[in-house]
Amino acid sequence: MAKEYDIFVPLFYNDGTPIEPHKFRELQNCLLQHFDGLTFFPQPNKGFWRMGNVIYCDEIVIYRFSLGIHDEQEEFSRSSRNH
Repeated sequence: MAKEYDIFVPLFYNDGTPIEPHKFRELQNCLLQHFDGLTFFPQPNKGFWRMGNVIYCDEIVIYRFSLGIHDEQEEFSRSSRNH
């Protein structure tokens, strides 16, 4: 059975400058190479989280891919969490 995973990717660095478009293309190519497909949600979304008394907000896009039972795909998913 396949599982779906979402990657939330910020559109801006912490200093407010936009992430370079080529980095999104590189991520897409990497996901396609390892998982043979993905879904890209290009509309900006907002993500919120709290650290102590401060609430942070990011503008993000979402990449979704499916992970089947293939050992190579599962290993890539595990190793990518460590980076």
